Amino acid sequence: MKNKIIMGLALVAALTGGEAASAETLSGPLAGYYRDNGVATGGSVGNNHTTGFFAGNDHRGYFVYNIPAGEPITGATLSVNAAYVLNGPNTLEVHDVTTSPETVVSFAPNVAIYNDLGTGVLYGTAVATTDRQTLTVTLNADAISAINAARGKSFALGFAIATGNSGEDHTIFLGSGNTTPRDLILSRAAPAPVPTMTEWAMILLGTILAGSAALYIQRRKQAV
Repeated sequence: MKNKIIMGLALVAALTGGEAASAETLSGPLAGYYRDNGVATGGSVGNNHTTGFFAGNDHRGYFVYNIPAGEPITGATLSVNAAYVLNGPNTLEVHDVTTSPETVVSFAPNVAIYNDLGTGVLYGTAVATTDRQTLTVTLNADAISAINAARGKSFALGFAIATGNSGEDHTIFLGSGNTTPRDLILSRAAPAPVPTMTEWAMILLGTILAGSAALYIQRRKQAV
């Protein structure tokens, strides 16, 4: 009779167990950069997103992704080609962007957007040492929260360099037009299972088996 309880509970667990979490890779973001004098370029897929000090100006790059609606996001990783790294190692900072993505990609001259791309909430870092190195940035809880809030909408990431000698060229992403990867890899929570009519019948059967077996055992104990 105990075997019936075990079998019934196992049947219910098997039919109501959730699906495995899924991974989703977003490629081809809108990209570009702003200089410290407000001059901007980009706003298109595959564009250069130079970040760092070069030719007398500091540059801050950005990516804008479209985040699909769906199940909650539980993790996110940025995988991106460093392109040309001048005077490295240089530390890439990934920041939140409070300016609307639509305004960022308009690339109209704007010093405020340059400031926004490299300040505020820090989502993660990576160190670029060699040219065309693939940088992997595991985004933190603040980033996960922001990405979840952006499901079904556009979402921007800003880039800045935290290290480098003042007055000397030091870059990441120099000459980065059409470089790959530039992927945002999302992990999503498993969707809640929806049993079919047949599965509902099996769940009911399993519950009856477990319940009747438990009732039988209880009555036997009372009879002793």
